Parts: sequence; C-alpha cells; structure tokens
Amino acid sequence: MANARYGDADGLYQCRITACDTPTLLASGLFSSVNVRPDGAQIVAVKGRATEPTYLPLAR
Repeated sequence: MANARYGDADGLYQCRITACDTPTLLASGLFSSVNVRPDGAQIVAVKGRATEPTYLPLAR
C-alpha cells in the first residue's frame, strides 16, 4: 500500500506484495495517518483536511 502520486494522480494505492508495476487506486487525493486495520480488511486514513477518517476496503 502506498500514499503517493502515480503518474499525475495523488491517491492511496494498493500494490501486490510481489510487484507494484500496476498499483490499484483505492481513493484519489492526499491522505495522512494511513493505517491498516489488524484484520487486514480496511484502511483507515484521513483525507486532506477532513476531521473524520475515511474507511476503504482492501482487496484480498
């Protein structure tokens, strides 16, 4: 998982463990405080200047 810019798009991306040649965009924008839940089912992050967290499901 990476919070980065891919090409011209800022976002939160999910990569395969073995390779990250084509990351999957989970959400557009800039995020902070990115955490994966202990069960691995979701990412919890704060988008931009929001005060509430964003919950994003992770593909398995």
